[in-house]
Amino acid sequence: MRGIRGNNPGKELTTRLNRYDTQDSIYDTAWSEGNENQLAVGCGDGSVKLYDLTANKFPIANWQEHNREVYAVSWNLVTKDTFASSSWDGTIKLVRPRLPHAPPKPK
Repeated sequence: MRGIRGNNPGKELTTRLNRYDTQDSIYDTAWSEGNENQLAVGCGDGSVKLYDLTANKFPIANWQEHNREVYAVSWNLVTKDTFASSSWDGTIKLVRPRLPHAPPKPK
């Protein structure tokens, strides 16, 4: 696959940095506010994946936190190491990538 082409034949407008294959649909992506190489991805299987352009293993983290499609992910603009994901199962999860799973629900 080549980069996107504009009206100038032979001149590509973008350069592909990496390619990641998935088993299901991707509904949303969000670049990390704290690490320019990290991308959070909301997937159709209810998982949230974290990719890093500099890592050899993809994804670098995978959270199976939702029972239905994840339709939105968004990094916190203040606490830059945290992002939220929302799903068609009616839940919102807060995730800090250094944790293996989202924080437990309050009792």
